[in-house]
Amino acid sequence: MSRHLSVIAPATSSLGVALWATLAARGWQPSESAASGSADRPTALPALFLVEDDAGAVSTGRTGVGVSAYSTLRGFVCLGSVRSLPLLIPLAARGALVLNQAIPFSGLVRLVEQALLVCLGEATASRSAESTATLLRTRFSEATALGTLTRSETQTLRALVNGLTAIQIADGTQHSVHTIRSQIKAVLSKLGVTSQVAAVALAHRAGWPDWLPVSADFTNFGDGWR
Repeated sequence: MSRHLSVIAPATSSLGVALWATLAARGWQPSESAASGSADRPTALPALFLVEDDAGAVSTGRTGVGVSAYSTLRGFVCLGSVRSLPLLIPLAARGALVLNQAIPFSGLVRLVEQALLVCLGEATASRSAESTATLLRTRFSEATALGTLTRSETQTLRALVNGLTAIQIADGTQHSVHTIRSQIKAVLSKLGVTSQVAAVALAHRAGWPDWLPVSADFTNFGDGWR
């Protein structure tokens, strides 16, 4: 059965175009009136809202139209990056379902469909709006902590994410094992974790430094967010 929805995304967004076409092919009927980012939409329709940021500038496709224009509306599925979380958290607190746009496309489509069904009342949300907003704040705090790492610490964490040991990292650099272990200790301290496994898990949750899929389970907040 076909289902109607509004899609609010920049006209030049390749992700928006891909989602539009894929959802249409899967039986959904995206509303053409929302393609340019208009804040006007039939209130009965769920909406897919894609926020794209470029060097920190958030856009929804129309000059002067930002996230705040949609802050009072409900029935939203929001897609954004970690950097856009501060703008999306207020929407999540109002009941919007927020997803990480960086997850693999096939998983993203499945999560979007499930989230849209929640908006239509055909499925149940796995978390309350309050708990979702709290977890989004946690994800943003983790991403912020990652941003405090020095270049050397960042490279060391990237190597840990790729499965290398301290000895292997030292062998591939001009640093001693002692130096690498000191860097790892500094990384753990800045991230507020007590083990390398926890540091790698935090990096995975934040989708950093590159996307590394862990779980696309809609009921698992993890990398899909909600």
